[in-house]
Amino acid sequence: MGWEDAPTSIDEMSMESGFIFAVDENGTAKLDKNYSVFDEEDINKKWFTLTGVLIDLKDFNSLRDSIMELKLKYWTDGKYNGERVVFHSKDIRKKQGPFNPKIINYNEFLIELNELLQQQKYKIYSINVDKYSHDAHYINPYPVYELSVEYIMERLCYELNRLNKKGVILFESRGQKEDNSVLGKINTVLKNGNDYHRPFVFRKIDGVYFNRKSTPDKQKSYWILELADILSYRIHRFVKTSERDQLFKSIETKFSEYPDHDGKGLKICK
Repeated sequence: MGWEDAPTSIDEMSMESGFIFAVDENGTAKLDKNYSVFDEEDINKKWFTLTGVLIDLKDFNSLRDSIMELKLKYWTDGKYNGERVVFHSKDIRKKQGPFNPKIINYNEFLIELNELLQQQKYKIYSINVDKYSHDAHYINPYPVYELSVEYIMERLCYELNRLNKKGVILFESRGQKEDNSVLGKINTVLKNGNDYHRPFVFRKIDGVYFNRKSTPDKQKSYWILELADILSYRIHRFVKTSERDQLFKSIETKFSEYPDHDGKGLKICK
């Protein structure tokens, strides 16, 4: 049984593909059940963000080592309470758990994290959907999560085809039911294409995998998902507020086709 048949851990992947594309999300893909088009919009519920970070395998070790070095600098053995420190954007911005200023020099850590994000090699692709607008435009709106997955697959495959390289996609696992749904959708696109592209456009996708951010024993983490998490929240906040704060500026040049990234590396669907 292969990755096409059931959600599979990336631990089962052979490192032969040219690129790894890690995906994370912010916001919920569905509006409240009782939502009406006449309701006032809630900015905290309006946007759904799906972000992918594309890493060339030749840059993989450098990025991995830089993230691990940062963890080792601020936490003994890179662990907190006996567990591997995970760079989760919510914990970082709320200064909780291992990021409590009583435990580390928080401001210094944040400066070094931003420098790491600026200096390392990777590309960002982000899809951001205004759910209120999407819902209002269609009698039967296309599911937002599936729409976002299609858009981000298209952008990934444009790049892989341009480079004539293969790549694998790594999603953060959201549960067996949710993972099966995403895998089924992707398998359908790989087999049949979508409304805009024939199957050959997607032929460079060489695998689709699902993992939590940490191993079950909490002794290791999947740093590439941590990276996608950090990047996705910064983009989500920018889309919600239109504020180009320092956190967003530190990653802005990483969008695919920057500085002409609007509609490409950064797609905002209003």
